Amino acid sequence: MLNRKDYSEKRDHRRMGVECPAVFRVDGEQDWEEALARDLSAGGLQLVTERELAVGTRLEVEMRPEKALVPPLRARAEVARVDEAAEAGRAALGLAFLEAPR
Repeated sequence: MLNRKDYSEKRDHRRMGVECPAVFRVDGEQDWEEALARDLSAGGLQLVTERELAVGTRLEVEMRPEKALVPPLRARAEVARVDEAAEAGRAALGLAFLEAPR
């Protein structure tokens, strides 16, 4: 019998594979920038962007599902990790939610 904790990735929150349009705005800036949201969990998400941000940067992010079955997810977050994305010229930002998404 498989124990529920017998999985290779032992994060605090399980990840849900998503891929949907998103926008974000860095604290103190006016303009929203486009991104792609991936790997959503209760504690954060991955955001693929053309702009690489420093760890510790705080921002507001909004995921906009393509189908209007669910409302957009809005959250305040902080960049916890920066990785190069598979696509050239893009960065994968690991975001940690600062408050529960709305």
